[in-house]
Amino acid sequence: MKSRLSATFVLAALLFAGLAGTLSAKVLSYEIRQDGISAVKEIVVGSSADLILLDSGMDENFCTGAICLIERKSVPVAEIIIAESEADQSVALITRLENNQTILAGDSVKLKTITF
Repeated sequence: MKSRLSATFVLAALLFAGLAGTLSAKVLSYEIRQDGISAVKEIVVGSSADLILLDSGMDENFCTGAICLIERKSVPVAEIIIAESEADQSVALITRLENNQTILAGDSVKLKTITF
């Protein structure tokens, strides 16, 4: 597994950050996919957006544009969107952070399947 993201990978994530705010939609329902479970590997604090690095990628269905839930001990922490994905790792942006919560390395990440 790569220990650092390539410059292209991070640049793509930062470019996607400008689009993340425009991706809101009315969600009628969602379900947690059992095949899409990962963990937060690292948080990279940026000046305009923080990047959430995941230890899973396309091999575990964490594809660009996928919306995920971050939980700690079954308590919702945040919602993120995958900005870029490689075979074994992904980078995401925070779309919603629950009140008084902080994302930590090791937090559980689960894919959401959205039905409109």
